[in-house]
Amino acid sequence: MAGDGTNGAIVRHFPSSNTELSRSSSVMAPSAMELALGTQSLFRSKATESTESALIERCRKGDAEAFGRFIDLYQARVIGFVRRMVPNQDDAADVAQETFLRAFQNFGKFDGRSSVRTWLFRIAHNLC
Repeated sequence: MAGDGTNGAIVRHFPSSNTELSRSSSVMAPSAMELALGTQSLFRSKATESTESALIERCRKGDAEAFGRFIDLYQARVIGFVRRMVPNQDDAADVAQETFLRAFQNFGKFDGRSSVRTWLFRIAHNLC
């Protein structure tokens, strides 16, 4: 938005502490919480797969709103993954933010040979 200092960039808040992370996670919708914690059912519904596929396709086309939803969906997972390799919370948040920036810049190259989660975690791993 004009005048907000972001020049139209996607801005997300990354939790700065474990307390803030758990507080922010507690306000997520249950399905998002399950996804963030990796406890979703092994048997995903066709509707869930269809919705995720549609979201990924919108991200591939450069839809910033869809990418914001993508960040909301995967942020906690990426931070948790990065924290295993980068013990400092602030550094881990920086790596997670850079992961999403690189994903946004390269979503058009995502070819679906792997899951989007695998692709995103590979970006994070390479940045660590």
